[in-house]
Amino acid sequence: MRKEMKKQLMLIGILLCILIGTLYFWYGNFVFHSYTDRAEYQYCYNASSEDFIIDGFEIYSKNGVQKMGCERIRITNNSLLKKDDVLIMEVLIDDKQYVQNYKVKADHEVVIMDEKEMNQKVEENTLTSIPYKLMINRDNKKIYDQDGYLKKEKLVHYNGNNKNYSLQNIYVGSSWLKTGDFYSTIHGIEKDYPYITIDYLVSSDESKDINNYERFAYLQGKTNEVLKNNKNQVAFYDEKESLLDQKITCVITLFKDKKGQDKFSFSVDLSPTSKVVDDHVEK
Repeated sequence: MRKEMKKQLMLIGILLCILIGTLYFWYGNFVFHSYTDRAEYQYCYNASSEDFIIDGFEIYSKNGVQKMGCERIRITNNSLLKKDDVLIMEVLIDDKQYVQNYKVKADHEVVIMDEKEMNQKVEENTLTSIPYKLMINRDNKKIYDQDGYLKKEKLVHYNGNNKNYSLQNIYVGSSWLKTGDFYSTIHGIEKDYPYITIDYLVSSDESKDINNYERFAYLQGKTNEVLKNNKNQVAFYDEKESLLDQKITCVITLFKDKKGQDKFSFSVDLSPTSKVVDDHVEK
């Protein structure tokens, strides 16, 4: 009887050692699973007419703060936009009006509007379209006035990680990408490597050779600031192909100094999660 108990205790001990060893050596592969999505919602809208194209209009909530805007406006009518004109964008979100103003710096400028903080929370999947009005003032006189609807674009949510590093909350549309949040399990990484660049690369095929990828967007700065995840950037993809049909990967480069001579680089493949931001886009 005692021999049988010893055998069972020995077997339990061996299994326990295997379990502890597995957790120790594979902890880095699972540690990022404990992170939750910091972006409560992220939507993107676009519109176009004979005179202009509006893309990348955002409505999102992150850490409890709601914001809108950051859209790109391209005037396709070359005679329409001149230096010192004032471009005005009005939108109506859940019966509340928001106004953006931009003073044009050069003829035919491609305009990126500022973000505006919202004091309202948008219910999920309620805004498939947003009424807007685009106006141009010249010498205090309105010379252009056009209204219509911004239509919601399908976005896909991407994550990626390896043993010690993670990229989360990357949002991708057909021609729009928003950089994500960077995490590391290495304590003091910002002291060892004070500077960082995250390159977002795309490829139309399944090539594993990083040299075959095109650098599409990047995020760079001080590592401690990037780790705070408040430096998200937006990039626009103007090629004929859809970004949703491209393979996306990231190259992270950590630098010990500003000169960039002592550096450490590695790639992180991105995979779409099950979180499709909106699969019921108004046609």
